[in-house]
Amino acid sequence: MTPLDNALEVSFYMETPQFVDMAQVAAALAVPDAAYHSKGQVHSSRNKRVQIVSSVSYYSFGRDRHAAGADKIGDVLGLVAERQSQFAALFAEHDFERTLFIYTWPGQDNGQFELSAPQVCLLAELDVALSVVHYGA
Repeated sequence: MTPLDNALEVSFYMETPQFVDMAQVAAALAVPDAAYHSKGQVHSSRNKRVQIVSSVSYYSFGRDRHAAGADKIGDVLGLVAERQSQFAALFAEHDFERTLFIYTWPGQDNGQFELSAPQVCLLAELDVALSVVHYGA
């Protein structure tokens, strides 16, 4: 494990203002531990105290900041690559905004991470935006 591992979080997120049955999407993609809700669906906040009506249909999965793993970006993009044809069909059918978020925090030795050429090509082929967010200084 490199020092960057616990200062990096990766999340693949997609949403649309359309109603999409996200339970069917989740079943088709079969990504472990994905979070999703359909537009208009009622769900509880993390602390279970507030009921929320989802204003968009969304689907998200990733690797938490505190999760172990030497290549969180590779893990997430590997799941996308394995299901590339399913994602492409889904994106052709519905107008999803899609983004790969990479969050970083202070504390890593060199503050760097890498994306390989095949990873960048995968993002481009699926028209996935890349957003890097750094917290703190």
